[in-house]
Order: sequence, then structure tokens, then C-alpha cells
Amino acid sequence: MPSTDMITERLDALEANLPTIPAKVFHFQRAVAAKTYDNYTATMGAVAESYKSFFDTALTSSKTVTGQARAAGEQLVATLTNGIKTVAGQSVAQGKKVSEAAEAEVTGLVDAAIDAVEDAPGAGTPYEQWTKVELVARAKELNVVGPTRMSKKELIKALRSA
Repeated sequence: MPSTDMITERLDALEANLPTIPAKVFHFQRAVAAKTYDNYTATMGAVAESYKSFFDTALTSSKTVTGQARAAGEQLVATLTNGIKTVAGQSVAQGKKVSEAAEAEVTGLVDAAIDAVEDAPGAGTPYEQWTKVELVARAKELNVVGPTRMSKKELIKALRSA
């Protein structure tokens, strides 16, 4: 398999031997291919970084949950009823934190990926910052059924799955 430098040299030589207009078209195509590759590389880098961030958050949360469960288990020996309530409450709270962190990471990743591949750049404003009127209007554009009867949270969920 030829190296990148070798391929570049061969393409440069080919371009240099072409007549002016085909050479310019060929140069343009190479520039488009390079930009596409750069965008793809950046997107994959963002995906990888997002996964790393997500798993780092999950690892930290799991360590937190493990420590809290150990403390709650020791408390359970002393007071069984209070220990059970404490562990259950902490597990729910940590589950919500992980869920919220995952949702925020995934939402950011999806928005970044969409922005990276769309022809026109997106507004970049998360639905949570839109007014309900703006969300209803967008839902109507996407033919979401019954947007005026939905809560803001339901509208956001419907828009993300449309």
C-alpha cells in the first residue's frame, strides 16, 4: 500500500501534467476530498471524545454509588429500615445524575454531528432554551400530531424523535 506522501506526489504530478481547466477541476476535487476527510476526522474525534467523557462520568458515578452503597450497608447493620430507605434514595439520585449527564452528552454529540454534516449550519440552540410557542411552531413544521396539547418536555421529546 503506497504511503500518503507517495499518493500526494503522484496526484501532484498528475495535476501538473493536465491542461489548465482540467487541472483546476482536479485541484478542486482534491480540496473537496480533503475537506470531507477533515470534517469526517473531526466528527469521529468528537464522537470518540464524547464517548470518553460519557464513560468517565459513568465510572465516577459508579465509584460514587459503590462508596455510598458500602456506607449504607454499614448503616443497615445498625438500623435495617433506615438503611434500606437511604440506599434506595441514593441509587435513584445517582441514576438520575447519570441519566441527565448521558442525555446532555448525547444531545451535544448529536447536535455537533448534525452541524458537522448539514449543508447549512444549525442554530445551535438546544430545544430547552426555546419558548413553547417556538417548539409548537417547529412541531407543526415537522407534522407532529397534537403539539398544542403537549407540555414543553413532551414537545422536546417529540421533536427529537421526529
